[in-house]
Amino acid sequence: MNTELFIAKRLNQKNSRKKYSKSISKLCVLAITSSISIIIISICIGKGLEKTITQNFIEINSNITIENYYNIKHENNIKQNNIYIQEEDLEKIKTHPQILNINPVISVFGIISKKNNFSGIILNGLDQTYNWEILNKKIKKGNKPINKFEILISDFQAKKMNLNVNDTVLLSFIRKQKNSYNDTHSNMIVSGIYKTEIEDFDKNICFTNLNYIQKKLRWKEKVSYYQVFLKNNKKTEELNNFLNQKIDPISSNHEIKSFSIYEKYPHIFNWIILFKKNIILITIIMLIVCLINITNFLLVLVIERTHMIGVLKSFGSSNYQILKIFYYRTLGIVTKGLVFGNVIGLILCLTQQKLKIIKLNPSSYFVSEIPIYFDFYSIFLMNFLILALIPIAIMIPYFRISNLSISNSLKIK
Repeated sequence: MNTELFIAKRLNQKNSRKKYSKSISKLCVLAITSSISIIIISICIGKGLEKTITQNFIEINSNITIENYYNIKHENNIKQNNIYIQEEDLEKIKTHPQILNINPVISVFGIISKKNNFSGIILNGLDQTYNWEILNKKIKKGNKPINKFEILISDFQAKKMNLNVNDTVLLSFIRKQKNSYNDTHSNMIVSGIYKTEIEDFDKNICFTNLNYIQKKLRWKEKVSYYQVFLKNNKKTEELNNFLNQKIDPISSNHEIKSFSIYEKYPHIFNWIILFKKNIILITIIMLIVCLINITNFLLVLVIERTHMIGVLKSFGSSNYQILKIFYYRTLGIVTKGLVFGNVIGLILCLTQQKLKIIKLNPSSYFVSEIPIYFDFYSIFLMNFLILALIPIAIMIPYFRISNLSISNSLKIK
């Protein structure tokens, strides 16, 4: 029979006359419940924002781009220098097991107009090698551009110019011929309307057939850049180094380089890192709250049970055995708080995930509602850390127990 556990259970009886420890135990359960709930919510929201925003940027911009080194210096999205990589060199690069797809893109500045409405755009030309499943998820109306006289516009542009699917717009852009520039015009049919939640992208980017732009610009086989999509986003930096090693021997004057999405949008991913820092900060604060409450509960419990401690010592119980009694009692309180906290935290997160109650401004957060990602490993770790606080919290009451003499403790009732 576990005597210490038996006595600990007796301390929890409802008819106990010790009122202070009862009140403190309820506050302790409440503190642990709220702390673990807040930790779970912050983990699920922080991880959700990190993964959703990163995935949105990768789906639109790819993990890695191969382009002219001098293009990256321009803050806008216009690619002023075209590149060309032979097909056999591209096939060698594609053999890497982590590479999902490599597709060429031509990007030019243009203007779409209808009657008196016009809008400056960046026109991206895509071919059949592009993984259209990515973009199809973003299309709200219509379909992807199939023939050379179709264009896919954003929801922002459609509202701005009062356009809908199957409407006709006039597309204009500049092309260079020898030492002069001239403009070219084409009537384009709006094949579809997309929305990405990334405001800067939606304001500017339209899509059409790559061969159409290639012929208009007379670039033959040249393109603005290549998009490289990977099977595992965590391998982005590793694959970026691999691509630079492969590209360097075939690059003329070392002008062609590969750039990871983290290099192209450092401000976005530095901002995402703040989510992790906030999670760590919130977790530390909540753990300190738990530690203080557990310590206070133990101190009150030890003070109220001073007479009991004296009786146990008079029967030959050691300080360690007495400490185990308070440990079991505290473990019961903490476990109750963890159960309630986990249930409340997970239910709130699941409700947000299913019903999408709390909305966000896409122009600031790149998502329209708070995303939820259940990182059960981190949640389990937080539960374990709170349980690990009990041995730390019990150190101060232990000194109180060990310093109590039998004669003095028996005088207190």
